[in-house]
Amino acid sequence: EKNTDFKVNQEVDLLICGKSKLGFKAVINQTHLGLIHHSEVFKPIKLGQQLKGFIKQIRDDGKINIGFVLPDSQKLDDLAQRILDDLKENQGVSHMTDKTPPQEIYNKWNVSKASYKRALGTLYKKKLIEISKETIRLAIT
Repeated sequence: EKNTDFKVNQEVDLLICGKSKLGFKAVINQTHLGLIHHSEVFKPIKLGQQLKGFIKQIRDDGKINIGFVLPDSQKLDDLAQRILDDLKENQGVSHMTDKTPPQEIYNKWNVSKASYKRALGTLYKKKLIEISKETIRLAIT
């Protein structure tokens, strides 16, 4: 039966309580069990660790998938603005491109590589940045 205690994208408290082939098991808000898939993990996680996360999916069988990165457009807009601000503070150049390792992107921006690439794409489509193999630059306007 479908779980109605939570909503997709709801922020929740997590307690890491186990590990499986698919990822980490976590107690959600001290009431339910959920799964954090390996693809959602960007930094080391330990048993007993307490974290914040988001409800990613509530499956038809009632199981809950958890994520750490909220995939909404507001967060993307915020990230795009942060990237622009960072470029302005660094002479209009960044060496963090779409080829940068996911861990480096997460360490700097606290987002997945996919979110970072989407934000770069948004900025590129708006002609605010130029992308080359080694750098991202503020577009000359």
